[in-house]
Amino acid sequence: MLEKFLKNLIINVKYPGEINTKWRYKIKKITTQDTTRTIFETNSIKTDVATYFKNTYKRLVYPHLPCIMVEKTNFYQLKFVKL
Repeated sequence: MLEKFLKNLIINVKYPGEINTKWRYKIKKITTQDTTRTIFETNSIKTDVATYFKNTYKRLVYPHLPCIMVEKTNFYQLKFVKL
C-alpha cells in the first residue's frame, strides 16, 4: 500500500555528512527487506545497502528500515529521503 502511494513521487536525497549535495529522483519501488538484506551489485561486487553506506559514509543508525529504489542499482534508506 505504501509503495502504491509513493511510486513516481519526486524525492530529494541528502547524503550523510555532505552539506550541499542533494539529488532528485523518482521513486520506482519500496523494498520489502531492510538495508542489511537489500543486495545490489557495484563494480562487479555484490553488497548490501547497510555495508555500502558503512564503507562509504558511516554506519546506518536504523539498518532495519526498508529502502527506496530509484534506479536498478540505486537504493536509499528512508532516513535520507525527503519528499
